[in-house]
Amino acid sequence: MKQKSEKPDVKALIITAAEEEFLSVGYAGARMMNIAKNAGVTHAMLHYYFRSKDNLFEVIFKEKAGAFFGNFTPILESDCSFLEKIPRLIKAHLDFVTKNPRMPLFLLYETSKNPGLIRDTLSGNKHNPIAIFYQLFEKETKKAIRKKEIKKIDPLELMLTIFSLNIFPLLAQPLITNVGILPDNTFRQLMKRRSQEVSKFIIAGLKNT
Repeated sequence: MKQKSEKPDVKALIITAAEEEFLSVGYAGARMMNIAKNAGVTHAMLHYYFRSKDNLFEVIFKEKAGAFFGNFTPILESDCSFLEKIPRLIKAHLDFVTKNPRMPLFLLYETSKNPGLIRDTLSGNKHNPIAIFYQLFEKETKKAIRKKEIKKIDPLELMLTIFSLNIFPLLAQPLITNVGILPDNTFRQLMKRRSQEVSKFIIAGLKNT
């Protein structure tokens, strides 16, 4: 007796195709026709699952922002000291952006070009991953300052410094590799060492002297 072949998850196919479309060309450049074609569904079926491009973008943005920031919550909530959390946070962030190099630019571009859309996407969301992450990061940083574990520092400044040090090499990779500063394989080796170097730099700046 033949086993019935499993039907493809149409919604998952659409989301995968939409993710590729949005990451490649952004919200403004994305076309529902392309998403339907790449998902292997009709335009009518696409609209059955997702009524509009805004609706589909909302799903993708929340999913990507959740994946981007959600990695850090368990680290910040752990029982280890703040100075022990910092290298783990840096490594988790760098591992994620290295595996998803288009993600930081996607988040930055869309929040810059479509602030109203992003506000609408995240407004009223109790599980806003960006707000949850920053509130927890701010809380843990201030607690470490009160305990005199680290010197006084603005939590936002600290977060921006960490993210900038991790993300900039990936944004600059085409320049670094294409003009002959570093070949691709050497750049990959540099990125493997990056979390240790960034951790040393950040911790040295946080310690009370």
